[in-house]
Amino acid sequence: MKKIFIFHTNTTASGAIANLLKVQYGVESICDDDFDNALRQLKAWEFPLIITVDKIKDEEDRVVESASNFLNIITDNSYESKVLVLGELDVSFGNYSTMKFDADCDDICREVVKILNITKEEIEFVKQPDYLAIPIQNFYQLNNPCADIYIRIKKQGGDQFVKRINADEEMDKGIVKKYESMNLTELYVKKENFSHLMNQILNQSIKRIVEAHRAGENILEVSSDSFEISQNFIEQLGVTPGTIKMAKTSIKSMMKTVSANSKLSSILKEILQNESSYSYKRSYLVSLFAFQIMPELGWGRGDQLQQNLEKITFVSFFHDAYLRDDKLVRIMSAEELEAADLTGAEKTLILEHANRASTLVQGIPQCPAGIDVIIRQHHGSANGIGFPSTLTSSISPMAVVFIVLEDFSDRILRSVYNKEKVSIAETLSKLEEKYKLPSFKKVIELLKNLLVK
Repeated sequence: MKKIFIFHTNTTASGAIANLLKVQYGVESICDDDFDNALRQLKAWEFPLIITVDKIKDEEDRVVESASNFLNIITDNSYESKVLVLGELDVSFGNYSTMKFDADCDDICREVVKILNITKEEIEFVKQPDYLAIPIQNFYQLNNPCADIYIRIKKQGGDQFVKRINADEEMDKGIVKKYESMNLTELYVKKENFSHLMNQILNQSIKRIVEAHRAGENILEVSSDSFEISQNFIEQLGVTPGTIKMAKTSIKSMMKTVSANSKLSSILKEILQNESSYSYKRSYLVSLFAFQIMPELGWGRGDQLQQNLEKITFVSFFHDAYLRDDKLVRIMSAEELEAADLTGAEKTLILEHANRASTLVQGIPQCPAGIDVIIRQHHGSANGIGFPSTLTSSISPMAVVFIVLEDFSDRILRSVYNKEKVSIAETLSKLEEKYKLPSFKKVIELLKNLLVK
């Protein structure tokens, strides 16, 4: 944290400047109203900036040029200190600037920001709360955290943060699940440790995915965990090299599992029994069924087919990136949205999430071409807003495939979550009633050939 020196005979004024600089910009100050003491301190210590009045009067009412005296000390000691003079000064040496003697505190602070080259990021950091929240799922694959981990306890006098896991202490998913069972959705870290811990989570999560595939163990569990972590990171940090790497690693993991040579019935059973989120299960099922039927669509073989399969997996991963709550993910129509008990902001997010996710992937380098269009149209709307009352064949052919597969996967999952008997034939029959256009019916027919014997 930067520390400056303020010399002012009006302690109320210097205190106000110091307080504003600390609260708004994270700049610490040493204040002094005694000229001789100020001289001693400035000879002993080099400060990046000195704020001083231009002149004072001593006990015998003589004018003392405080600013020029301080500049002499800086010159004599070869210091690189800068000086902000409140008042007038006209000397030919020293690195100084001037402001009116009675300049407003806000104006003085803005000038300090310019002189010290305080960045926007530094200011934002200062304004952050002392403890920052991290979604609890992000800790699933973390061992030996590099920082202390806290829980928040809400109290009338203000939130209290209690340390629960020490830095470098052993932790695993079981410990995290224990806190989840206490209805905790977030854990906390001191803001100065936030970026270090987030980088550690990213690196360890990527490492766990690679290790799971190499060992052939717990692949689905690790893949589902990495899906949640990736989505949380993108929401919290945006598109960065780290979040992109994590997302692409998670997508590759999903592609490997859905393209494995296991029986379809075995994979379905495993994913439906997995403890992962509704969002992950549905995205996984869409990719799984896509890998089964897309070779029959006549959209190419070999590398071209592989590129299309990669596209659909990317779309499955990113299409609901802004819907981080399963209750929002499960809204699939305008009627369901109207009936849902949601806030205005949540309803707006659902209506706009396809367009927002489409814009998000446009900022990710080396994404498969055209996935932004498919994501924008994944509810049938050409502009990515809302749920259209009538579907048309004018949207992307791959968006058509995605719409049918997501609807089918969603109906299967709802039956499982509602503890109802899953009837593939009945589900496909309902899809046939809903989708009348030939392009949609072709996808349903391929599902029927795959699943109904």
